[in-house]
Amino acid sequence: MGVIVLILYGLFNLQRGCVLLRDLYRQTKAQISEIRAAIQMHEVEWNRLPIPQDARRDQDLIVRTRDPFLTMLIGKEGAPSNSLHGLKLLEPPPAKNRQFGLWRDGTERVLSDPWGEPYYIVLDANVDSMVANPEFGADQSNYAYAAKCKANPSPATLPFNALIYSSGPDRDPKTWQDNICSWR
Repeated sequence: MGVIVLILYGLFNLQRGCVLLRDLYRQTKAQISEIRAAIQMHEVEWNRLPIPQDARRDQDLIVRTRDPFLTMLIGKEGAPSNSLHGLKLLEPPPAKNRQFGLWRDGTERVLSDPWGEPYYIVLDANVDSMVANPEFGADQSNYAYAAKCKANPSPATLPFNALIYSSGPDRDPKTWQDNICSWR
């Protein structure tokens, strides 16, 4: 009888863990959508992507969701807005334990995913309407991911002006099997 109870308890916890992970993926996708919308609103209002003035313009730019880039989406601290029309482009929630929200790293503000990592953003700095696909040529040491890539290989570029992704639960941006992306 005790063994059956332990097995049922284990199955319950496994199922609960899967539900929690699925919820984190959904919440991460929602926050990625909010970041994407803020980037699009910035582009509409300022007629350019939120790219720092001193950034190179001959290649795509990879940034993380932390200052100084983050300032272009959420404004300076204490300022009412970073929008021409007084709108908040992005209003991230405060983080809990530096996870899933806005927190401070010294003097910089950081917007992180549920696992405490800032999001990655690839911006079309050279304005060719294409961005380098960060998944192209990715590590395929995971068998299931390698099989998926073989059946459906990633293109070298994607027709977007911005890509956003989280490195996922393993916090490693090079292992794509768990990364959460704006383009898929």
